[in-house]
Amino acid sequence: MDCLILSYFALSVNLFVARAADLCYTARMKLWIYTLKDHRVADSALTELDKLDDESFIAALREVCHTFDTATPLVLKNHIKHFEQFNIVRFKPADFVETVKFDVLAVEWMKEEEAGKKKPPRRTTYTDDII
Repeated sequence: MDCLILSYFALSVNLFVARAADLCYTARMKLWIYTLKDHRVADSALTELDKLDDESFIAALREVCHTFDTATPLVLKNHIKHFEQFNIVRFKPADFVETVKFDVLAVEWMKEEEAGKKKPPRRTTYTDDII
């Protein structure tokens, strides 16, 4: 029983260290902050952060909302957890104290390999045998 508990503890510590290393990314990070109105992008901004923690995330969000001339949303722990798990968080009009003119404010983490590289289009291969 002690061996099982010890191995579980070692596994959970390794997962925590891997997750902590993933979240404490210290290189320049890019956040894409955009607003959606009727399923179309109304405003869009790309901002860079030196490190990702709660304070810098909220400061970047506040700065971009100021440039959009909109209110800053209330950032809850659920928003931070959702961003850590899925690399995207969406704020609805209910998350704002003031009224807003858009449907969704989204913050998305742009990974470095995704930011500069374009995916090739899907192509269907046709053979000469099929008419």
